[in-house]
Amino acid sequence: MRGYAATSGSLSVIAVEATAANGRPANNIATDTRLLIPRRNPRELAVDQFISIIAPTFAGPFDTEFWSREIPRFCLQDDAVFHAVMALSALCRDYKFDRDHPVETNVFALQQANLAIQQLTQPHSNHTESQWRILTTCILFICISLVDRRFEQARMHFKHGFKIYQQLEEAGQKRAKPYPGKRDLVLRSCPVTLSSVQAVLAGFQVRDRSLLEIGDAAGGTAPKPPGNTKSSLSLSYSGPNQDSIPEEGLAIESIRLAMCASESLMFELVLFTYKHAEDLKNLFLSRRVQLPSITRKQRPYTNCYSEIQHTMAAFEQWASLSSDEANWGPVVRHQIRKGLKYIQLYQLASSLLLNTDPDTPNPVSRFRKLPELCSTIVDLMEEVLDMEAHGYGRGNGEYILPRLGLTNPIRTLVQFGFGYDTRRRAISLLRRPRLEGFWDTLMSASILEAILDREMEGSKLDQSTPDAQERIPILKGTGVEEVDNGTYPLYRVFVTSFQFLGERSAVASLRLWQEYIDGVPGQEKIITW
Repeated sequence: MRGYAATSGSLSVIAVEATAANGRPANNIATDTRLLIPRRNPRELAVDQFISIIAPTFAGPFDTEFWSREIPRFCLQDDAVFHAVMALSALCRDYKFDRDHPVETNVFALQQANLAIQQLTQPHSNHTESQWRILTTCILFICISLVDRRFEQARMHFKHGFKIYQQLEEAGQKRAKPYPGKRDLVLRSCPVTLSSVQAVLAGFQVRDRSLLEIGDAAGGTAPKPPGNTKSSLSLSYSGPNQDSIPEEGLAIESIRLAMCASESLMFELVLFTYKHAEDLKNLFLSRRVQLPSITRKQRPYTNCYSEIQHTMAAFEQWASLSSDEANWGPVVRHQIRKGLKYIQLYQLASSLLLNTDPDTPNPVSRFRKLPELCSTIVDLMEEVLDMEAHGYGRGNGEYILPRLGLTNPIRTLVQFGFGYDTRRRAISLLRRPRLEGFWDTLMSASILEAILDREMEGSKLDQSTPDAQERIPILKGTGVEEVDNGTYPLYRVFVTSFQFLGERSAVASLRLWQEYIDGVPGQEKIITW
């Protein structure tokens, strides 16, 4: 694995406890996150800081175990993993959202990254164990590169790590043949399991597809995590048994699984718009608001949507019961309520991508509700941000319930929602600077603002064409025509792609549906953030 050299320059961090780098690994691997808090050893202190500060930034519902439990355990066991974690932690803690001034190289993070590489290049007697160390460190270097805005380097690390993953996957299948279903027997001494690595790769696929070019709908050549990952939950999700109220641990796990399904569902529905672009083109050109063929193809996703609705209804009922009826403590109740807010937000945003809404199958009734629905989604986004800012539902570490990012639902609302002011208000929420996984929300805001501006340009150019007045209404009397501000379907942005020019600028190619139908390329815009 190629790493950072001393000339790699722009690692923009501030040094933290350098003495932690000299500690030796602990002999024992902790069996629970709370056992990592003695704070006598500098390495244990650093790992504790990673658990409380850095892991929540990266841990989504797909890969909670990897970030919050397995990586901390591996840190106590392996020097290479520890140094990579230290570099990543420093980058995240000191990430600068406003970089008008030249960025100073941070010696500590650079040293930690190079120390990790040095550890990996030392001879190791066990080849399989060495592969695990390289794979885990490679995943951490993907994160380091993305946070440091070294996107090409991140792609290089991803391709290298995925190749190692495939090798371990093949070895695991061979060794697990006598033990059906036990794919994680590849290396029992390693605290990171193959299924966790697969979940991390699935998380990259769902949340960071644009940055890593994973599962690109147009090319389809980038590697995708094989089989049975949580990213396929939109086809297989089933809610909890509603005959009895689950105890605390099972309740949190059920909410987490529903969050996974919600994120997966949105991802798959967005991909659906690209995979079935011809069907959607026929819908737009037919001047109809629904096509049975699209509804039929979306049926598996509609089933998942309905199943998540049932889960939400059950937990909302259970959460309203007294502590005698539902034996959940206040901390767990707060976690469940926050999880339900996230699920509701993703559900409402995903409904914009469904050709037929199960809750409102009549298209005329549905269109009349869309402007208000979009406003409700933005209100819910603001509520979730406020909950996070005040630490509501953070828990005490006994049960880990990750947060979901808001970038994807905001992007979905901007591209598929209604109400120009509402869509602008959604983008403004990304102007509250933060990292969501690897995404700088200011970058996402700039991309979405460029999308709205492109819609306006396309709409104004179209107004002079002879047939413009014939296609103005989307559906008369619904209040969603909005042709004056560029929301007619053919002048929505169909697909975006971008190439980075530097740390905080890129060239974005924005292709309208009309341009796709006409077979012409999209227009390019330079965006900065």
